[in-house]
Amino acid sequence: MMIIGHGYDKYNAEQKIYATTFKYIISDCGNTADDYWVSNNTLNLDRWVFSNKLIDIPSEKELIDAYSEQHKFDTELQEKVNNLSSLSPNAKTPRFVVFYSEIIDGMIVANVFPFDPKKINIQNINYERISQFNTSRDYLFIFEQNKLKRTIIVESEH
Repeated sequence: MMIIGHGYDKYNAEQKIYATTFKYIISDCGNTADDYWVSNNTLNLDRWVFSNKLIDIPSEKELIDAYSEQHKFDTELQEKVNNLSSLSPNAKTPRFVVFYSEIIDGMIVANVFPFDPKKINIQNINYERISQFNTSRDYLFIFEQNKLKRTIIVESEH
């Protein structure tokens, strides 16, 4: 798996998983990598919105429910630097902004927000600012043995 120009073939296993999800998002939304700004940090993004979509996969549903229960009182988005900005060229005028969670139990959450430079300066992008009064396309990627097993997509209003 490689997208020309971004060096995905040189990534370690974890980076390749993120690259797979980014390629999926680009394909799903019908855009190019140049249309995206990807946060360099992972966040503890909400997973509970996917729970009802996992009825047919009880093991993953249990993991999502347990994670949501454990983090239900978290009020801050805990950031961890993961060097994810290398997934995209981080265009100066992106059309979309992507935030990722860490890989936990073989699952990753991605929130994709439309970006309006009239509302937010590209230099000041953060999750709290861009999610305020905005919509997102949220993805739950489920991996098994480093291969994409299933993707669930929901639309969210913030």
